[in-house]
Formats: sequence, structure tokens, C-alpha cells
Amino acid sequence: MNKTDSAVRIRHNATGMVVTCRQGRSQHYNKQRCLKELRRRLEKCFHTPTPRRATAVPVHEKQKRLERKARQSMKKRMRKSPDKNGEHG
Repeated sequence: MNKTDSAVRIRHNATGMVVTCRQGRSQHYNKQRCLKELRRRLEKCFHTPTPRRATAVPVHEKQKRLERKARQSMKKRMRKSPDKNGEHG
């Protein structure tokens, strides 16, 4: 039985990265897939994520946070039994 050898191997000389593709029966198809895979690997290799810039918390958010904390502390103070003067806390 005659078989067609349609596998493709591409080597990136600068990095030495080698990609092989032999999924399809067409050499042209395998070459396209191989090039796509090589591009994907190179992008992954050389991708540098953009650094995250720290942002300041808005003033109204700080105020809301402090108000929430004050309400929570008041709740906790109210749960305690009153002292001799009749005050909680």
C-alpha cells in the first residue's frame, strides 16, 4: 500500500524552537497548522504582561468603608451587656 509522508517540521532558528505537525493528509494543511502553532508558542514565549498601575481609592469609598466599620462596631458594642452606669461597651 502506498503511503504519503505529509508531516511538516518547522524550526525557528533564533530560538531553536521546533514544531512538528502531521495531523492532516495534506502537506499544505500541515504547514499552515505548524506555522500557527509556532506563532502561538513564540507569542507565549515573548509575551510580557503590562504592569499593573496602582490606583488610589476614591475619597467617597474611604468614607463609606469607615461608616460601615462604625456601624459594625456599634452593633458589636450593643451586643455586650450594659455596665454599672447603664452604658453599653
